[in-house]
Amino acid sequence: MAFDKKFVIKLAEVADAESIVGIVKQSFVQYCRVIGLETIDALQENEDDVILAMESMSVYLACYDGEPVGSFRLKQDGSKVVLSRFAVLPEFQRLGIGSKILKYAEESSRRSDVEMIELYSATEHRKLKNYYIRHGFKVVEVSEAKGYKRGVFQKQIMS
Repeated sequence: MAFDKKFVIKLAEVADAESIVGIVKQSFVQYCRVIGLETIDALQENEDDVILAMESMSVYLACYDGEPVGSFRLKQDGSKVVLSRFAVLPEFQRLGIGSKILKYAEESSRRSDVEMIELYSATEHRKLKNYYIRHGFKVVEVSEAKGYKRGVFQKQIMS
């Protein structure tokens, strides 16, 4: 789906797996620095893991001027859609790309006839937490099961 001439979101293909791994790693290394961790699950993924994910959920690639700059995954789970591995290359952050991805995810979820969209993120990453809240998400639960304060963020989807 094109938002303008330069920005496109597409369903990822096997050939995109290498780009997706690179985007996720760069984005999540930055995420880990902010919250004081050395690594998280997202940083352990390889191309085979991304290809495997394509079998069980929708994996997307966001491109700006033909260059891969973002990625995310959507998986329906009952009456909700879970948004995961939401990543934008650090040098392309704060340009509105993440907001366009969230809008796309919400519109796609609405077409799936679900009630809410959900994602997980570090609650100690204040900028990211505030970003999700500005986009209509609410923290509904916090857990330290992954070794850091990780919130469940939810947004109601209106039909």
